[in-house]
Amino acid sequence: MLRTRICALLGIEHPIVLGGMGNATSPELVAAVSTAGGLGVLGATRQNPEELARDAAAIRAATTRPFGLNLLLFMERPGQYDALLAARPKVISTAWAALEQDLGGYVSRAHAVGALAMHMISTVAEAKVAARAGAGHHRGAGDGGRRTYRAHGHDAAGADGGERGGADPGAGRGRRGGRPRPRGGPGPGRRRRAAGHALPGHR
Repeated sequence: MLRTRICALLGIEHPIVLGGMGNATSPELVAAVSTAGGLGVLGATRQNPEELARDAAAIRAATTRPFGLNLLLFMERPGQYDALLAARPKVISTAWAALEQDLGGYVSRAHAVGALAMHMISTVAEAKVAARAGAGHHRGAGDGGRRTYRAHGHDAAGADGGERGGADPGAGRGRRGGRPRPRGGPGPGRRRRAAGHALPGHR
C-alpha cells in the first residue's frame, strides 16, 4: 500500500484527496472517500451557513474519518467562512482569492481553530505566495497562476523569481468589481500538495 507524508499529515490511509469541485460533491461522496481512506472534501461555495452546518453534520454522521471543506474565495458570501471555521473540518481548502482578499488572514483563521489550510495554485510563483501566507498548496488548472499571484501584490512577470511571461494588468478579472473569473477551473488529475504547511523537501 502506498503511503506518503501527506497520509501522516492528514491522518488518512491513501494519498488521495477528493476535489471540492464547486457543487459537484455531496456529503455522501465525501464520507465515502474518507471512509475508504482518502480525504473527502465538500464543495461549500453554494451553501449558506445553515446548509453548511447541516452538510458537515451529515458527513460526521456517516464517517469518523477526517474530511475537508472547500470555498472559492471570490464567490464568498457573508458568514460562509465563519461557518467553515465553526464546522471544524480537518482541512479548510480555498481557491481563487479576489484581488482585495487577504489570503494570509484566511489561513491564520483556519489555523486558529486547529484546521489545516490548503490553497489551490497554478504556478511556482503562486505557490510562493501561498507558502508565505502559511498555506499548503495543490496545483489546479486555471489562468496560469496570475489570479491569486496578482491578488496579493506581486507581479506575475517575474517578481520573486516567479513565472515570466508578461501578463496584462486585467488578466483574470471578471465582470463583478474586478473579481477574478475562472477561465478553466480545476479538473481531474490535478496535482495536490500538502495542507497546513509546505511538505519537507518541497519548494
